[in-house]
Amino acid sequence: LANHPRLVQAAREAIDQFLAEVRPLLPKHSRCLEWSTRYTSKMPDVCAEAWAFQYSQFGEPYVNYQKKEIFANGENLGTGKNGMREYFDVLVHTQIFEHIPNSYQHAQQLFSVIKPGGYAVITVPFLEREHGDPQDYFRMTCDGLALVMEKAGFCKLKLRVAGMQTTVLMYLTGYGIDDMTKEEKATLLRDAPPPTPWNQAMPGDFYTGSFGLFLKPLTNHTCSDPI
Repeated sequence: LANHPRLVQAAREAIDQFLAEVRPLLPKHSRCLEWSTRYTSKMPDVCAEAWAFQYSQFGEPYVNYQKKEIFANGENLGTGKNGMREYFDVLVHTQIFEHIPNSYQHAQQLFSVIKPGGYAVITVPFLEREHGDPQDYFRMTCDGLALVMEKAGFCKLKLRVAGMQTTVLMYLTGYGIDDMTKEEKATLLRDAPPPTPWNQAMPGDFYTGSFGLFLKPLTNHTCSDPI
């Protein structure tokens, strides 16, 4: 059941909702980078130029300017010999962090390829099936995602989560997007939960994914400065 396409569709529905929510905040006519072009190709108003990242395990990054493709391992994307430092306005990065062995180093590489004033749209799974592609290392809470991105230098603009207890239980027991009512689909995206005290008797919050919108501050600016 975990590999059923309806379950994947439920996770992707939440990502679709989040991208629709943040899309008006992204700069128009941008140069965008995404792992594949699943979403950037659907945002022509935002992504006038859509680049695709392709995973390559070995060597320095390789850039194909004609096809707008970058081949790299995710840990030398911006700082390698052929890295594209401060080249992109918008980064769309959905369900990738779990496949990267060093999250902090990867976030630093993402920071390096985005122009000052650029945006990163990030989604990561939390309560979700294991899916090696080629490996599956981590899951992240909203706090974990914010920590990794802020350590790299990004400013947190928005945090959201996918699902609540009911939709998580549906997901884990094999129900998919076609089994959800309109009301249940409407709960796929919501605000990040507040911190749970360590000694609280009730269990923590339930959700399937952590989503965030982050900004690379302008040169000589900090996250406390007005946008």
